[in-house]
Amino acid sequence: MSMISSLAEKGDGGTPFEVHFLYSLKDDFSSQGPRRASHLQFVERLASIFTSGKVKGRLQLFLTGRGAEGKGEEEGVLSCGGEGGDVPFRTRRMTVDDIAAAAGDALERRFSVVYVCGVPTMTDDLVQKLTDPQQGLGMEPHRVLCEKWW
Repeated sequence: MSMISSLAEKGDGGTPFEVHFLYSLKDDFSSQGPRRASHLQFVERLASIFTSGKVKGRLQLFLTGRGAEGKGEEEGVLSCGGEGGDVPFRTRRMTVDDIAAAAGDALERRFSVVYVCGVPTMTDDLVQKLTDPQQGLGMEPHRVLCEKWW
């Protein structure tokens, strides 16, 4: 959150790169009512950063937990109201294939940088799969940066 906020504070959309922000978090959805962006941490703030034009790119949500269990994968659009616009979501965990799609084909990935932030088991697994030249995407290790939180 801090990196994208910093880019937004400094930028006016004139950055020479595009940001594809893949964000995974626990779903607040229950059968009692609609899914609400206001109940999902940072979603409205992130959406407004992209719709404001201060950062070029897109936001994609991956919602996990109680709303996704037992229903299979669901795709949809979450309305963030006001300046946030609509944000696409999937009710499943983010995968390396999702990151690969955001980073582009093999040629584009040579110039992409991936920041992975999360719990150690997730970050270690994703970094390994992103950098492994035989069984992963084969990205250069200096292009895959990681921050772990406990």
